[in-house]
Amino acid sequence: MSLGGIANLLLSRIIDSTPLFYVGTTLYLLNLLYILILVSLQIARFTLTRASLRWTLSHPLECCFVPTVLLACATSINGLALILGDLPARGWEMVLRVLFWAYFTSSLLISLVCYTSLFSRGEQSLHHMSPAWVLPIFPLMLCGSVAAVVVPTQTPTAALAMAIGGLTCQGLGFGVSCMMYAVLLLRLMTEGWPPAKARPGLFMNCGPPAFTILCLLGLNSEAGRILPVSGTQWGPLAGQMLAVMATVTSIALWMLSAWFYLLTLASLVQLVWDREERARMEFMLAWWASVFPNTGFAMATNELGTVLGSSAVRGVAKGMVVWLLIVFIGVAVMHVRAVVRREIMVEGKDEDRVIDTMFHRDLTGDVETA
Repeated sequence: MSLGGIANLLLSRIIDSTPLFYVGTTLYLLNLLYILILVSLQIARFTLTRASLRWTLSHPLECCFVPTVLLACATSINGLALILGDLPARGWEMVLRVLFWAYFTSSLLISLVCYTSLFSRGEQSLHHMSPAWVLPIFPLMLCGSVAAVVVPTQTPTAALAMAIGGLTCQGLGFGVSCMMYAVLLLRLMTEGWPPAKARPGLFMNCGPPAFTILCLLGLNSEAGRILPVSGTQWGPLAGQMLAVMATVTSIALWMLSAWFYLLTLASLVQLVWDREERARMEFMLAWWASVFPNTGFAMATNELGTVLGSSAVRGVAKGMVVWLLIVFIGVAVMHVRAVVRREIMVEGKDEDRVIDTMFHRDLTGDVETA
């Protein structure tokens, strides 16, 4: 997810540099290979070992991370569209169309499967609440930002269907995210900050508003081309009205992303003065939330700067790109270090570990070996 997000940052030419575009293309191809390797390893895990997909889908933590495979696919579709440009060959146009609707269908199904499984078990608690609860709906929400990138490559008729589908899913995803925000703020008010090692995961909250901005502004830029004016209720001023609505809404949403970013940053800065909490700072996969959602935040900032004609806002976006490249390298180094020191990928330390809300399974005999 994060590698694909970084590739898309460079491919989107926020920093207009041909060498960086080629670096982004290289990272994109590397990410495709990385996804294929990881998916192959998961297939091997469930077919050649005692691991159970049923256990994974019933686990209150691991189930939330199942949909992330689709988030990686979303970055791949976006990257392909950015590389091909707005006028791809006819064959590639059809490929992008098929990929979008396949992604749309898969995201809808996996959101229903994961949330149905989680709700059926009822093994979550307010104490264990984390931004990961929103992950099952995240791929469906990204249908909007994927549509914003793919729509310019399509004919008006096909593009309109994609735009409607993407905007519908974006609304659903952002709506569910807002409900999760309420639960998260309740958890923070009653339980305090998450453990030190889990705090970078709060950056996940920057994603929903940012990707909604990308959806609104991206689709708005194509509205004049794809909206059927004749014979419909859309008048000649519809495009201008939508542009104003999209811009005003995006400005408000940008501040929501910025607030969550600063809030998370404050929780991390607080660790500087808390030696006891700082000593518990161990790497976990949630640290990657400091990269992937914020790539969307950086791209949303750049889009907003372009719409407003503000070089200052675009300058902020460029600074965010540089900062995210530094963060990406830092988190990657810590990830490798954690594997070497056996802090992750060890029994009882990963997302498939048993937590206290699962203890009642011992009483019912409903326990499997993962």
